[in-house]
Amino acid sequence: MTFIRHQLRHAALTIGSALALGCTGVTINDGDPTSDASTCPAEPGAVSLAFSNGSVASKSNCLGIAGQLWSSSDGHSTITPRFAGSTACIQGQVAQVVGKDYDTYWGVVAGLNLNQPPNSAAKAYDAATHGLSGFQLELSGTEQPASTRMRIQLQDTQDGFYCQAGVTSAARDYQLAAFHEDCWTTTPGRAPPPSSLLSVALMITAQEAAPLPFDVCFTLAGLHTD
Repeated sequence: MTFIRHQLRHAALTIGSALALGCTGVTINDGDPTSDASTCPAEPGAVSLAFSNGSVASKSNCLGIAGQLWSSSDGHSTITPRFAGSTACIQGQVAQVVGKDYDTYWGVVAGLNLNQPPNSAAKAYDAATHGLSGFQLELSGTEQPASTRMRIQLQDTQDGFYCQAGVTSAARDYQLAAFHEDCWTTTPGRAPPPSSLLSVALMITAQEAAPLPFDVCFTLAGLHTD
């Protein structure tokens, strides 16, 4: 099923190019992620990544995560982000795949850069240094696609893509060690390099059966090891 790899790859290239060059097709909300991180609790657990007008400031969490929210589509699907206050929501419709062309019709994606200074491109985030072991994702909204159409994914600085399939509404932990390339196959590929993570994102993939409307909000937390 190489077409799904193409979906992820095309999303990565679109987002990466836009972040570097300011291209159209990606919506990025500016923020002020200034560094003033606190110390994480002694016990492992979830650390809320508080959204504030489209960004997360590192001073708001003990994991050093600071960056902007963004969204992108394949150009046939529509996505309207609502990144205001503490809200992170996306609304639109994933286009139906035409002629089995999954390279063109891959869907939509919205995510968070993990290490992005103000007015700068996203940089590598070292999960091991910050004690990050994974993410917790929770969804809400009036029109959520089936879990089979949704994935949580990581991108590294070399345009590597890693995912976990079957995202559900309820808050759920997604450990870094469980992310893999080609996560939809019976023999997934390699795990992400913890020292060069770029972003974490929610992807809604296209299907051949019909267009897929969506109206979804999400919250994120980082899981710390100690």
